[in-house]
Amino acid sequence: MAPQYDLLDLRGKIDDFRLNLEKLRELCPVKTICMHGSPLSEWDNRDLWEKYDYRDFGIIGEPYFDVDFGETFYVTDTGRKWNNSGASIRDRVDSRFDIEIKSTHHFIELIKQGLIPDKMMINVHPQRWTDRPLPWIKELVGVEFEECHKEIYDRIEELGISNEEIVHRFRRLHGLEN
Repeated sequence: MAPQYDLLDLRGKIDDFRLNLEKLRELCPVKTICMHGSPLSEWDNRDLWEKYDYRDFGIIGEPYFDVDFGETFYVTDTGRKWNNSGASIRDRVDSRFDIEIKSTHHFIELIKQGLIPDKMMINVHPQRWTDRPLPWIKELVGVEFEECHKEIYDRIEELGISNEEIVHRFRRLHGLEN
């Protein structure tokens, strides 16, 4: 597994990344990373690597930068469905593959039938994969809440208002301005 990094502020976050990477490496070898972050954040965590180079930390790959998605089928469970393009703000890639996955059982059948490309990257959120009722309900409600906010963001963006302006207005409205 690759650690996910979360970026709240470009300045100073490289130190947080370095510290968390060191802690993870005390437990196991870490050679790859994968961007993570709240879809409602004004930051895209990949922006960190515009200023810094993850290879300087002994990292050999970050999929959003290092995987050729023209050759690799990308699958994500973002939005509690497989490849739910309407649910994802940042978990998107340019791909030549357009394979509909209706359910996990359907996904397994596609694999068994050889209908999935040989190269595949699966981006999953393990906290969503539980059969315990309370954590499952908590995750369901949380994801649905995020989806409602994403829908609002999409509508506002159609009006030409940037994510930064939305966040600024939200913070001002709720007294969260710095």
